[in-house]
Amino acid sequence: MKKMRCVLFACSCLTLPSFAEVTVKVAGIQVIRETYGKSEYGAELSPLSGQVGSEIGLLILSEKGGIIGLDERKSSLSVFSDDQGGNLQPEKKFFGPFSFPKASQDGKALSVGIKTDKTPKAGAQKMKVKGELMVKIGTEKKTHQGEVFDLSKESEQNVGGLKIKVSKLEKANFGNAGFEFEIKSKGDLSQIASIQFSDAQGKKIETDKNGSSSFGDGKMTQWTRSYRLKKKEEKVRLEIELWDNLKTVSVPLDLEFGIGLSK
Repeated sequence: MKKMRCVLFACSCLTLPSFAEVTVKVAGIQVIRETYGKSEYGAELSPLSGQVGSEIGLLILSEKGGIIGLDERKSSLSVFSDDQGGNLQPEKKFFGPFSFPKASQDGKALSVGIKTDKTPKAGAQKMKVKGELMVKIGTEKKTHQGEVFDLSKESEQNVGGLKIKVSKLEKANFGNAGFEFEIKSKGDLSQIASIQFSDAQGKKIETDKNGSSSFGDGKMTQWTRSYRLKKKEEKVRLEIELWDNLKTVSVPLDLEFGIGLSK
């Protein structure tokens, strides 16, 4: 069995914030009351390019930093209502009410949406949300260096305890062309603080993050990240900076806010 070389060193540390040091505020509201049939392109004609319903944009903040993500499936929404007695709680769906969590580069903020297919009642002036946000916090970073892998075929590696599958390099079909490949794992890829690719000689390769996604059935989640290279490379080394000693902090969600809507 081929041995893997793994180099570890701590490069930064953070004091773990408590839930009292993590704040939540409403950053935006979108309400679509109605759409109109099909557009010239065949899709639903919507003034705001969405479906009928409401979405609340939240910002989760911590001055101490270290915020890396949200556990959407363990977070909960117990109340979503307006001041006219309207129940805005979305129907239970496979993916839950929280959508597209994204962390800032400095780790001090996380944005996430709360979506519902319902709209406030006519004359409503306020909305209320209540529940629990399970925020993922990283306290320390460590760098892990894996072996050189061959992008001309699919391969697998265990880097810093994170088991990943690397797809074959393919010609990119969109954007600024170039080449692209994917990294897949059953481990949470949001624990990656940064990632660096280099050639077999150790020279850094310019790489752009092309997208990320996750999909699960409630028992297992598959995480995927795609990357783009400007030129074709076959032998590549992967260096990953991972958040170490991950914690999940329970943050109460209890907000009432004005919306200024009328019929």
